[in-house]
Parts: sequence; C-alpha cells; structure tokens
Amino acid sequence: MSLRYMQPYDDEIALVNEVTIAQALKNLDYKHVHIQSGRGITKRNNRADIELYDEGPKHLLVNEFSSAVLNWTLAAPLAGDIGVKINDPFIRNKASAFRKSIGWLESVPNIKGPTFTFSHLYPLHTPYVFLKDGSVRPNATVPPDTELGRELYVEAVIYTNSVLEQTVDKLLSESETEPIIIIQGDHSAWGMPWSLHIAKDELAQRTAVFNSIYLPENCRTGLYSGNSRRCDALGRDGKALGACGTNSSSAQQSNI
Repeated sequence: MSLRYMQPYDDEIALVNEVTIAQALKNLDYKHVHIQSGRGITKRNNRADIELYDEGPKHLLVNEFSSAVLNWTLAAPLAGDIGVKINDPFIRNKASAFRKSIGWLESVPNIKGPTFTFSHLYPLHTPYVFLKDGSVRPNATVPPDTELGRELYVEAVIYTNSVLEQTVDKLLSESETEPIIIIQGDHSAWGMPWSLHIAKDELAQRTAVFNSIYLPENCRTGLYSGNSRRCDALGRDGKALGACGTNSSSAQQSNI
C-alpha cells in the first residue's frame, strides 16, 4: 500500500492511510475508496475520497474490546449463571460487518469513474465466527489450542472462499472497464493469540499466505513462468497466466 517497509518510528495508522498507490492514481482521476474493516488500523481512512462504513453506534459499543472487558468483570460469571452469552453480540456484529463489507465491495462498480478500492476483511481472524455453510458459530471464542484453531479456520476459509468467488464474478460482470483484482492474505491459520515463542513449523504455517491477481488482457505482458513465485496472475477462466513478484514470505495487508 505505502510501497515501503515499516520503520520503528512509523505510526501504524498513518502508514496504512498513506496509500501511495492511491495518491499516484488520483493524478489519473481515480477515486480512492476505503471500505470499513470493522476493527484494527484499517477501520477508517480519512485520506480516502469515499469511505463506505457503518455510521451507527453499534460497532463502537459491541466489539472485541467490549466483549473482552466484560469477560474480565463479574458480569461474565453472573451472565453465565442466567444463560446469557456475553460474546454473542460481538459474534453477530462481526458476521454482520463482514457481510456489509462484501455488499459495499460489490457496489463499487456503481461509482462513476475509475476507482482504487481497499477492503480488509476479517472473517479469517479469531474468533472464527462462520461455519462452512455460512451459518454463525454459536458462542465463538479464540480456540484453546492450535489444532482446533486450524479446524475452525478451514471451515471459515471454505465459506469465505465461496463468498469471494461470487464477489469477484460480480465485479467482473458489472464493471464498465475490466478491473485489476488483487486478493492477498496477511497471514494464514492461527488458533491462539500471537506469541513470540512458537515452534518454527507453526511460524511457517502462520506466514504462508495466499496471493492472487486478476489482470485484464492488455496488462498481461511481462509476466514470467516458474515454480518459485509469490503470487499467481489469473485469467478470466481462473487459469494461471504467470508469476508476479519474487519468492517471499513477508506479510501483506489483505485487500481486494
């Protein structure tokens, strides 16, 4: 996004909001569209020309932080005694936020003129709230171990993949000009909170990410073939056209 590595003195939010690519494209009359992520440093971007976000107070009151705070108070055992699940509002809100983000993303072709759109999606962050059929997992929490975490992650991936496939098809069919679509993952499966003291094999799994680019016909020159590659460039039929970039395990912000 900012086309540079983060430095120790950098402010994370300012760096994400920098979006050097979008600033360059503005010179070509592109609009920078930012879709609310629902949490974290990509929630808002005040430098975007268009922000698509939930203006209601619910996302401010019902979120991961408020759920965590309540779980550390006397409210948690008292609520459990009467059958109230404190995490339920957060889980429903997270599922709703993802579906809203997809709806906003699919509406981008309706914006007049060329656009650069950024959307950071959170269904593959713990707690994994989706089952593979798209139903919401009841009382979802951060998995207690990595083995269970991987199982829940796979179910969330199956559902997310099916949603993104439909979204990409819609963007391709409804865009006036054939778009460039980039889908990147900033990390893979993770069942427990981040720790610096994890095994090397778990670290390798954590940093193995998905990268895929869809390119229009007139943008496909200069690609190279080979087995050592960081991402695949795909044609409309889904077949790989060639490789883009160099072999690397560095994390990228998720965007489409």
